[in-house]
Formats: sequence, structure tokens, C-alpha cells
Amino acid sequence: MVLWTVIRYILYVVGTFLIIYLILPLLWKVWARFLDASYKPSKWDQIAQPQPNQIQATVPEVKVDESGSYEIAFGEGRTFSGGTLQIHFQGQWYHAHPSADSSNGAKALRLQSIEKKSDSDEFENCEITSMKWEIEGTSIPIHCNIIIYPNQPIIKFQIKFPEGLKDVSTGKYEDLIFKFPCFNLEAPNRKILGYRDALFCPPIRKIPKKGIHGPVVFYDNDLNSVVFGPMDHFMIAYTKKDGAIFHGLEGKIKEIPETFEHSCLFLLTKGINQAIVQWCGYLHQYHGTEPKDPYADPIVANIGFWTDNGAHYYYRKEKGMNYAQTVQYASEVFKNVGIPFKYYQLDSWWYQKDMKAIWKIPPFSWLGRLIGGGAYGGTILWEVIPEEFPDGLKALHEQIGLPFACHARWFSTKSPYLQKYKSALGKTAGLPMDPQFWNDLMKQSAERGIIMYEQDWLRTTFTRVPHLQEDINAAENWLTWMAEAADRNNISIQYCMASSGTFLYALKLPAITNARVTGDYHARVTKQFFYPHFSQTNIIAWGIGIWPSLDCFLTTKTPLSKGLYREKYPEQMTLLSNLGGGIICPADKAERVNKGLLMKTCTEEGLLLKPDRPITANDLMFKINQKPYIMDTWSQKEDRFWRYIFVVNLWPRRVKDPTLTLRELGYAETGVIYDFFSGEIREIGPDDVIKLKLKRMEHKYFIFVPFLKEGLALIGTPEKFVTCANKLIPKVKTDSSGLDLAIEYSPNSSLKLLIYSRIAPRDVTLTDNSVSVNWDYDTSTQKLELILHFSTSNSTEVSIKFNE
Repeated sequence: MVLWTVIRYILYVVGTFLIIYLILPLLWKVWARFLDASYKPSKWDQIAQPQPNQIQATVPEVKVDESGSYEIAFGEGRTFSGGTLQIHFQGQWYHAHPSADSSNGAKALRLQSIEKKSDSDEFENCEITSMKWEIEGTSIPIHCNIIIYPNQPIIKFQIKFPEGLKDVSTGKYEDLIFKFPCFNLEAPNRKILGYRDALFCPPIRKIPKKGIHGPVVFYDNDLNSVVFGPMDHFMIAYTKKDGAIFHGLEGKIKEIPETFEHSCLFLLTKGINQAIVQWCGYLHQYHGTEPKDPYADPIVANIGFWTDNGAHYYYRKEKGMNYAQTVQYASEVFKNVGIPFKYYQLDSWWYQKDMKAIWKIPPFSWLGRLIGGGAYGGTILWEVIPEEFPDGLKALHEQIGLPFACHARWFSTKSPYLQKYKSALGKTAGLPMDPQFWNDLMKQSAERGIIMYEQDWLRTTFTRVPHLQEDINAAENWLTWMAEAADRNNISIQYCMASSGTFLYALKLPAITNARVTGDYHARVTKQFFYPHFSQTNIIAWGIGIWPSLDCFLTTKTPLSKGLYREKYPEQMTLLSNLGGGIICPADKAERVNKGLLMKTCTEEGLLLKPDRPITANDLMFKINQKPYIMDTWSQKEDRFWRYIFVVNLWPRRVKDPTLTLRELGYAETGVIYDFFSGEIREIGPDDVIKLKLKRMEHKYFIFVPFLKEGLALIGTPEKFVTCANKLIPKVKTDSSGLDLAIEYSPNSSLKLLIYSRIAPRDVTLTDNSVSVNWDYDTSTQKLELILHFSTSNSTEVSIKFNE
């Protein structure tokens, strides 16, 4: 009887595990629908169609009446009207126009004055309309400014609290403590692209009940766009819609300090990608910052090996080895095979956590690996587990000769750090709120060979530690202290599980060079879960100036005999990661890493070859269309663009128009189109049709190459996904007789170049005698192939002369 009970229990546990394992892909497919804001047929198609006379203006017009109500006009039949101000104070709402909103029993804000003046700021000359209000029954002042800039497409809305304001909390996070601006949209700009306050900054087609962190794009069917969002206090600022559209700070804030001010920015523009990037450009100007360089730190610049959730080595060791020995073993395999990994990522398995014993025992240990790191508890000490790293992390760093990128999570309430340093506590997490903690942690990290700190569970920490929501400056202090300490110790930071507000705050911090922009990888997850999210969140990453990560992935098609955990599309994952311009994260068992595939992303020395900006969903994906899913990016050389176009059939039932033209993609250029995988090259103009016969999940990778002069186009190297990366070919120059190229590559290696030319070449010469070249011209295909052989040098200039 006891034996039968045990058997039934085992069958129950195993059966439950198998059911979860098998249904998870279906759940991910459903979840994927909430991670995509591209076009989908809806009632808004008709509402968002502008009439012929509804031309969007390029400069907004502001009208303020004597009651303090304001209106923004931006073309015929396009307004934000009924503008007002609302403040929450001592459990009561105060309204600038209480008669217009009697639903919440609001009291009055008393208008003291309206003044207009000319001034200048970071956006140059401006006209300021200043409205000074007082809360009814008090003398507490609140100042609201609407600032316009002659001949510029922007408006700055600014609210100031000269004496501060106490007791402002609404008690609910989603009920904001003030609403300014607050107005009604009357325009065909009814479609929305925003980013939810959720893990990994997912895109969304509407403003949800909780509101949107970061920018919101209101656009019509012709992609006339209005962008609106915060200029500061990104962690706590929201835009919401409840009849009216309004902006403010989250509702758990208890007090507004003296002299506090908050601003948000309104922008008129065209398109989707341009809209967000241009809006972020104004933020850079406002804060005096610059986008991060694509080679900002060794992690972003080079290829490395990853072990996070979804990886083979995630909470898994080689048989009979501890974690340190497993890292050493994998590193030796990579050296022997010749894969030029430049760093090793250590995920949450390396440090001490408040982990329940049950998650260490099969089958729960297997389930833990399946559902991710949340099962493993908060950080006790950000130190190695002694039995797994008996000689410590510094010794391992010296043994393998590589630096580390190291994962970090929320802190357990049992962590000794919370007693040693001034801290904030929640029920299930704590957080040291002391800059000295971060100084100590980052100094210690640098000494142990850590060059990147991966701050995971960002939004989880924010929601689990009430102090971060209740104090108006706490969240930004936390991130600032962390980043400044990292910067002092030459450590960069990756943000992971961040909301869009956290993404925006990275704009102000030099140490944050990259961020994860998709959910955790699993080989069996539908790519609909990853690709739209990646390519649409990349738009805001591009604007902010941080480099995105698609997460880890397996580079080899694991045979079914090895288990159900297998990757079907390693080529797509590698290509998209490379075109993202950020970190590439191979994560196989050491012997199964696909060297040939990875070497298409980097030089022989491991330097990544990148486009100039992250790949994003093309604007066409937000128009009414029935095409496959299209993403693109580019390399720019002076005024010419090499455009990398990735097309994949994610939703076969939607695809009724399997064609494409360059003009539809926004390229009014002529040149050649190069099919990377077939090698086919043909000349193309803006209106020439590209036919796309793709089955489900099939893809095409095209490179549009501009003519350098009539009939001459440089494809670059067909051996690399980014064929004309600026790190590879930094200079291209033509004259009446030929083409001159600067080439940079690895010593003791060879590189193939491909050129399309209607005219046969006469001669090919090099400036460096240590580099040699073989070349061949095919008159039937008009392809010129060159193979450069580098010995001691890593650069040369190539001069090609053509027959006239």
C-alpha cells in the first residue's frame, strides 16, 4: 500500500511536470500577442484615416484663455482641447476647472495670474505662458508653464512646486498625484505605440489602465505622429487615458519637496521610428548626454559566452564537476576549437541566495530551470558559493584568462548587507540605500575580474521595496549610486527586466551601455514571442542610445534524440542578435557551439561587426498592410546607406501581399539588392518588386547596396552578416577612374570582398605590402570577387581601377 502511494506520487509529479513542459509553448504563443504593437486590423483603421484637408502641421499652436484652459492645435481638425490641471492633496482632488469635472467632487485651484514672456533654454529661444495657481483654502503655490519654440515642432509642459506639497498620495500606484497636461484628443491620430510598465519594456497598441512609462506615439494611417512623454523623473512618470489624456507622477508618492519641478515633451513629426528617435534626441539635448558608442565597453564590443536562463549551463554543471571546473572545461573547449570568446557570463547560479531546498531536488530542480530564476530566492551575499568555487572568483578569472559579466538580482530580507548599510525593506525584498554599498561592491567586483554588472529583476525590486515608490527621489538615487560606482571602477551595466521608465533613465547614466529587450529564452518558445518585441523595443533603445540584447540562444539544431529542448532556427537568432548591434549570447553545451555560424558576426579576434543602429520594425509594419514581418537597419558612409533587411513569415494567415518595394520601405534610392543566402545580385529601383514566397517561419535576408556611381556597388564581405560594417570598411571613396577602400581585419587571416560592376576592372592595388590580394571578375554575373590575405598587418587600402 505504501509502495503504491509512493508510485502514484511519483507519477503525479512526473505527469504534472510533463504537462507543464508540453503546454508552455502554447502559453508563450498566447503571451506573444501582448508583445506586439505592429498593425493589426481594428476599428481604428477607419477612425485613423485623415480627411484630405486634415494635414498635420509641422509647428504646434497654443491657445490659453483667461480661465487657464489651454488648447494645442496641430493642423485642420487636429487638436488637444480642454486643457486643465488637477492636484491631489490631503485626500482631496483640486481642479483648475471644477465645473468641468464634478465626478470626483473636486475643489478648486485658484488662478492667480497668467503671464507671457520671451526667454531661452536648452532648445534655444522660446515663448513661455506661465499660469500661477493656489490650492483653495491655502496659499500653497503651483506654477504651470507651457513653452513653445518658434519654428520648432515641440512644446514643453512644466509644473513647479515652489514650496513643495505634503500628503499628496492617492493610495493607489496607478492613480496619479497630479495631472498636467490633461486634455482631450480630437484628431485622426488615434493609433498608439507605447511601452508598458512591465518586464523588458514590451510594446503595446493602447494606453492600459495603469498607464504608460516613457513616450507614447499617437499616429494616423499615414503615420502623421505626435509623441508625448516625460523629460525627467522617468521611473515614476506616467501618461494615462481615462476619457482625457493626462500626465503625472505615480500615486504612492507621499510628498513633493520644495522647488520640485517636472517636465514633459510634446513633439510633432512623421513616422514611427523617426518619431521616437527624434523625441529621444530632444531628451539627450535636454540632459546634455550622448547615445552610447556601439563599442562602448568590452562586453558590447566583443563576442562572449552566456549561461543565463535557457542556456545549457543554467544551473547545470558538467558531470562530476563543480561550477568553477565547468567554466574551466568549457573555456578549454573554446580555446581548442578556436572560438574567440572575450568574456564569460556567470548567471545567478554563481552567488549565494535564499534558495529553498526543494528546488535543489529533481524533478523540482528541472522545473526550476524551466520556469526561470524566480524559484531560486533573493541574494544573501553577492559572493561565490564556496563549495562551487573553492579558490574564489579572482582565481578562476586568472585561470581562464577571461573577464566576467556577472548577474545580480533582488536582495533577500535575510541579507547581511541590509544590516551593514542603510537600507529599505519590503515584505519579500530589501535594498541597500547607501552609496557606500555600491562603492564597496563595485570595487570588490573589479578586483575579481568582473567588467559588467548585469542588474536583473529591476522592476521586481521596484515593486517589492515600497520606499522606491513612496519617496520621489529614491528610485533614481538607487540607479544613480549603482551606475556612478560602476563607472568609477570601469564596470559597465546591463539592465534586465527593466520597464520603459528604467530604459529612459539609462539615457542619463554613462555606465549603462546595454539592456535586455525580450523575455527569457527557451528553445521551444515560438519566435512570435521574441521577434516583434525585440524589433519594436529596439526603437526606444535606439533613441535612448543603449544597445539591445535578444538574450541567449542555442547556435546548433540539437537532434531530437538529444531531447525535446531544441532550437529550430539558430541562424535566425544569430542573425537578428547581430543586426541588433548589441550583445550576442551563444549558450550551447561547449562542444555544440556552432563556430561557423558565430564567425559570421565577428572578426577572427572576436570583435563584433555591427550595423550603425539596432534593427527595428520598419515603419511599414505600422501601416495597414498584409505583408510578412519586415525589420531593417543600416551602415552609413557619408550620405550613403547600406540597408540590411530581414523578412520573416511569422503569421502566414495575415500575409496576402507577399511582395515588397524599396519605396514601401522608405528608400527612394537605386542600387543593387543582394540576397545573402542565395548570393543573387540584381539591380533595383525604388518601385521594382521583390517577391517573397515564404512558408511559416521562413526568412529572407536582403542587403540593399547603393550605387557609388553608375553601375558600381560595394556589397562588402559575403562572409559576414553585416557585410559593410564600419569597423570592417571604414572608408569608401570613388573618383572618375575607380574605387578606393580602407579595410580593417585580423592579422594572419583572409577576407573575401564582393563588388558589383557593369565594367570590368583593369587593376587592383594595395597600400600595404604585407597584405596580398587575389581577384576575379565574372562578366556574366558582373561580380568582382577579391580575397585579401592579411599577415602581420590588420589594415590596408585597396584601389580598384576600371576599364573606361
